Amino acid sequence: MKSKISMIENNFVTAVQIFDYLGVEYWVSQGTLLGIYRDNNFISWDKDIDFSIKEENWSHSTMCAIRREFSDRGFLEIASGHPYHYK
Repeated sequence: MKSKISMIENNFVTAVQIFDYLGVEYWVSQGTLLGIYRDNNFISWDKDIDFSIKEENWSHSTMCAIRREFSDRGFLEIASGHPYHYK
């Protein structure tokens, strides 16, 4: 069975590939940024990956394309209080 960190690393790479493919400007944020800065790695007890997108790039068509790409790669959108939260 894959370790939690390697699964997060794989998901991170997939997300980066999706954003790059779509030409979406993004950056890591919150706990993901903290772990990379402080530990040079993901935080072992953090269960998600945090990305941010510039507000001016936040359009309905862009979000639909992002949702489609994540869905096509087997990610599930979950209800979490955030409009776009994938697992």
